[in-house]
Amino acid sequence: LKQVWERIKDFEAKTVGELLEKISESAIENAQGNSGNILAMFFYGMHEELKNKDKISIKDLKRALKVGYEFARSAVQNPKEG
Repeated sequence: LKQVWERIKDFEAKTVGELLEKISESAIENAQGNSGNILAMFFYGMHEELKNKDKISIKDLKRALKVGYEFARSAVQNPKEG
């Protein structure tokens, strides 16, 4: 997450999608191990859901969190809750 923060701390995003694109790109580029890949896919899923939004509602955020969760689960071949 440190690398993600470094990438976005001075970034002036015009849209939520633009910000999530930077976050997901950095997370993917800097992912280390299973946890890093899972987190990167979570952010990527959120980006995919919100990439065309200028502003989001609570409903949009809830849906993006669900899609992020689904993408994160896809990052592991046999995911187990824990």
